[in-house]
Amino acid sequence: MKKTVIAKLAVSQQASEEFKQLVAEVVAKSQNEEGCLSYNVYQDSGNEISTFVFWEEYQNDTALEQHNNSEHFKHFFAAVAQLFSCEPTLIIN
Repeated sequence: MKKTVIAKLAVSQQASEEFKQLVAEVVAKSQNEEGCLSYNVYQDSGNEISTFVFWEEYQNDTALEQHNNSEHFKHFFAAVAQLFSCEPTLIIN
């Protein structure tokens, strides 16, 4: 059964460029994963906060689990965790 992940991450405008560089890397690698149907990121820039919405689709639970355990995802999350301006929001369906 297809799995969809929607994640909302917010960072300060000062951290936005660094965050975007890390996002570009994880998007490129994630889109090439077996079982990844789509992996897109959208940005909404406010005055002080940039909000990024990740829309990810996977073939099934196994593909999502493989993504979450991939080295590029672990590296991405470890690198961006310190940049968050608030707790991320995550919806998995």
